[in-house]
Amino acid sequence: MKSLKLLPTKRRSAAALYCPAILSLITLALTIPAITFLAATPPANAEEAAKKSIAIELNAQQQVGTACQLNFIIKNTLGTAIDDLTFEIVLFDTNAQISSIMTARSGTLPDGKTRVKRYALKDKNCKEISQILINDVKACKGEALSPEICLAALTTSSRTDSKLEL
Repeated sequence: MKSLKLLPTKRRSAAALYCPAILSLITLALTIPAITFLAATPPANAEEAAKKSIAIELNAQQQVGTACQLNFIIKNTLGTAIDDLTFEIVLFDTNAQISSIMTARSGTLPDGKTRVKRYALKDKNCKEISQILINDVKACKGEALSPEICLAALTTSSRTDSKLEL
């Protein structure tokens, strides 16, 4: 029967043997709750931020005699009433060139209210309007409101052949 010969090894303390394992366990113990917290936390008010907006839809565009009539649906979900709202609007023709610049005032808009606004553009053919750009918010008055706040809250959509954009 052969006997096994043990080779000399360096003596290590128990702390030296367990230190890497303990550090790994501590790191894991600290990481799991952080991952769980991040996974369970919704994005910072993403749903609430989506609700707080001024939604503007170009709902209809029709020729009435020599005027082009634009119908907008505007919904205020900012969480506060708008006392006065005025936009600078730029119209583009079918060649993507600016055809006119104008202001459109929607007036007051209570919080949570949807309102229809109709604007008649005299001597304008609706078929010649390819895009409507809300270039700026000239006025947005209300509690803790400013033109910059309202511009940042705008969302646009269109149900017509013309695009409505910011």
